[in-house]
Amino acid sequence: MFNFSELMLIVVLTIVPAYIVCRKEKRTTRIIFVIISASTFLYSGVGIAYETVDSKYIVQYVLFLVSILVTVKLIFHVRVKRRFNIDTEIGTIDFDCNSKMVTILTVVFFISISMHLFYPTFQPWKFFQPSGPISTYIYAQRANSRSYLLLNICETLSTACLPFFCMYLKRLVEKHKKLIAVLLVALWAYLTYLQYNYIGRYQLIVYAAFAYFICAFVRPEGIVVQRKYIIIFASAMIAMIPFLVAYTSIRKGIISGYSSISDSISTLIEEECGYPLFYNVCEGLQGTGGRLNFILWMVLLPIPSAFFIFTSKPTLAVAHQFTYAITGRIFGTGNYSSSLPSVLGEGIMIWGMNWVWLHGIVMGIFIGINLRFLKGHRSLDILYLYMITLLAVIGRGGAQSYMGTLINGTVFIMLWWWACNRVRIGSRSLRTELRKNNEALRI
Repeated sequence: MFNFSELMLIVVLTIVPAYIVCRKEKRTTRIIFVIISASTFLYSGVGIAYETVDSKYIVQYVLFLVSILVTVKLIFHVRVKRRFNIDTEIGTIDFDCNSKMVTILTVVFFISISMHLFYPTFQPWKFFQPSGPISTYIYAQRANSRSYLLLNICETLSTACLPFFCMYLKRLVEKHKKLIAVLLVALWAYLTYLQYNYIGRYQLIVYAAFAYFICAFVRPEGIVVQRKYIIIFASAMIAMIPFLVAYTSIRKGIISGYSSISDSISTLIEEECGYPLFYNVCEGLQGTGGRLNFILWMVLLPIPSAFFIFTSKPTLAVAHQFTYAITGRIFGTGNYSSSLPSVLGEGIMIWGMNWVWLHGIVMGIFIGINLRFLKGHRSLDILYLYMITLLAVIGRGGAQSYMGTLINGTVFIMLWWWACNRVRIGSRSLRTELRKNNEALRI
C-alpha cells in the first residue's frame, strides 16, 4: 500500500522542477522535459511511496531529477562561439533527404535488421509464418546471437543507418506520403519482432507512438506540436492499457481473460511502479557498476567490439548484476528474465547514494548535446522526434536502454556533418564568401 502523504510529496517535488525548466520553452522542448520527468516519476518515484520503502530515497530521487533536467536545459541554452551560424548562413552543409546515399543506407538498414532471417539459419519463410511472442528463452537467444560476428556487425550497422532511415521518412513526408512512412515504421517493428520472436511492451508503445507522431506532428516545414493530438494520444494509451496488461501474459504463453480499465491500471501500477521496492538491494550493490567504466562505456559505444583486440570493450552490466542479486540467475541461461533497477537504482549502483546526482548530470550532458544537434537540422526532424519518443523508456531502463541508441544513432552523422563542413570551410573561396557574408550581416 502507498503512504498517501509521501506520494503527494513526491508528486509536488516532481511537478515543481519540471514546471520551472519548462517555463519560456517552446512546446517541443517542453515535451522533452515532461517525458523525462514523467518517466522518472513513474518508474523511480511513485514506488518510493510504498510503506515498505524507506523514505530516505526521496532525497536521491529529487537530486537525480533536478540534475538531469537542469543539465539538459543548460546545454540547450548555452551559447557556443562559432565562426558562422550552422543553421542559417551560406556555406554550411545540411543533410539532403533526396540523396541516393539516403536511399542506399535505408536499404542497408532493413537488410541489417532482417539478417536473422538468413543467418545463421536460412529461414526467410518466417517473415510470412511468424511464431507467437514467447519470452521464455529470449535472453538465451540474445546471448547466442552475440557469438556471431556478422550479427554483431549488422546490429551496429542498423543503429548507424537509423538516421538515414529517418531522413528517408522525412523525404516521404515532404512528398505527402505519410502512409508509406507509417508502413515502413510498422515493417521496422515487425522485423525487430522476428529477430527473436519477441518484442517488449515498451517497444510496442514506442513504435506505435513514433508512427502516430509522424502523422500528427511532422510537416514538410518542420515539427508542429498541437495540443489536440497529444490529448488524442493520451486517450488512446489509456484505452490500450487492458491490452498492454494482457500482453505480459501472452508473451509468457498464458491466455488471460479481459480485464476492465480500472483493474488493468491497478495491475500496471503494480508492475511498473515497483522498482523502488528493491532500492535496498541497489544500495547494497552501490559502486559495483563502476563510475569510470560507465563513462568509458558511453564514450566508446560507437566503436565495434571487434576493434578491441588487446582488451575487452567496456560494458554496462548493471541489469545483469541486479538480476543475479535478486534471482540468482545468470544472463544467457534458460528461463533467464532480466530485472531492471530503474534509472535511479542504476545511478545508486554506479555512483553510490551520495553521488547519484552525478548520474543525472552525465546522462543530461549526452542527452542535451545529441538532441540539440538534431534539433538544429530540419532534415533530421524525424530522428529528433524518435529520440524524444524513446525518452519514455529512460526511467525504466536507464542509460542501458536509451544511451546506446541515442549515441550510436547520432555520432556517425554528427561526424559526417562536421567533416563535410570542415572540408568546405577549408577552401579559400568559401572563406572569402563567408567573410563577405559576415560583414554584410554586421552592416
